[in-house]
Amino acid sequence: MNISVNGEMKFSKHFKAKEFIETQGYDAKLLTNELTIAYELPIALEKLMELLKLTVLTISSGYRTLAQENDLGRRGYLTVGENSQHVKGTAVDCPLRHFSKYTVQQVVDAAIQSGFKGIGVYNWGYHFDVRVAQKVAFWDERTKKTPITIKN
Repeated sequence: MNISVNGEMKFSKHFKAKEFIETQGYDAKLLTNELTIAYELPIALEKLMELLKLTVLTISSGYRTLAQENDLGRRGYLTVGENSQHVKGTAVDCPLRHFSKYTVQQVVDAAIQSGFKGIGVYNWGYHFDVRVAQKVAFWDERTKKTPITIKN
């Protein structure tokens, strides 16, 4: 999909196409108008919003090109290159402020019920992805522990 043409297209009740494309902090030559996004991703986000009774959910990071992913790695951020769920169009990151009234366990339970198979917790927020997997992958970069129960 070309974002410059279809950026206002609604993927779901709360999300437009342009919200899923990565733009922050990149040199202009690394930006793209092309977007690849998994069909299940906006559906899972809507379900998460419903379960947590959120009226707004900001996507701070969505689809990235491989060049953008590699640029993050060069700048010292943890990345996984071509295996990144962001590069595959199956992941978003959302700021912590939306989840401040919930425990990590409550957010993870709602995310699993919503169909997410990858859930990460960071000081800045949450990573959610709809990777193809039998079991849920969970990580907590704040504590490097798994302080919650995952019911697979």
